[in-house]
Amino acid sequence: MKKLDPKIIRVGDYVKIVNPDMFIRCGYPLSKMDMVKEVEEHFSKIIEDLAYSVAKGDVFVQRDDKGLYPGQKDNFIITPLSELRSRGVNREIIEALAVKRLFARDFGGNVRSIHTKRRSEFQGAFSKVVGIKFVKTGTRVSGFSSRSSYYDSEIEYSPPYLEHEKTHKILRVWVGNKFQDSNWDASCWSGHRGEAFIEATNVEKMYEKDLTSTKNAVE
Repeated sequence: MKKLDPKIIRVGDYVKIVNPDMFIRCGYPLSKMDMVKEVEEHFSKIIEDLAYSVAKGDVFVQRDDKGLYPGQKDNFIITPLSELRSRGVNREIIEALAVKRLFARDFGGNVRSIHTKRRSEFQGAFSKVVGIKFVKTGTRVSGFSSRSSYYDSEIEYSPPYLEHEKTHKILRVWVGNKFQDSNWDASCWSGHRGEAFIEATNVEKMYEKDLTSTKNAVE
């Protein structure tokens, strides 16, 4: 049986964060969430008015400056709009438009890179590796297809690929509730309480001689 390389970080290992640039995402300059924020900022009122109008009848109705619809006395009565909100219709419209906006902006560029946020409070923190994933960076090169004429049955095809492609190892680590409770920032967390993401190059693996103190610090 082949002996495992002790230098490789695996799930269950303990690590020390030496560079607290926490991983947020891997991708192009613009993301879907960036576009969701922009659509909400510029078009949320129009979307709400449209959703209200579709539920109410066949005519587009706009709110007045106070946010009231025709015949509405205050903002607390139940309207078709609130019913649509409860079913998430507005959110679905916003997300669909965000995707369209993202493609129209061509993702902000062709360079796919690692996006991080520095969290100084994580400097030197001990953590346990609870998951691993791999992501790729590089420059997007669009594919193409062509043929010499409309009647030519042979099509030359080249699939899209990443130029200067590089693979990155991303660790999902347990850093403890105290960090989350003291300075909550959803972008840095995995969605599970006390867990965050970080690239493997930003941590130092802890070995058997360090495990007792490390486990105590993490757990």
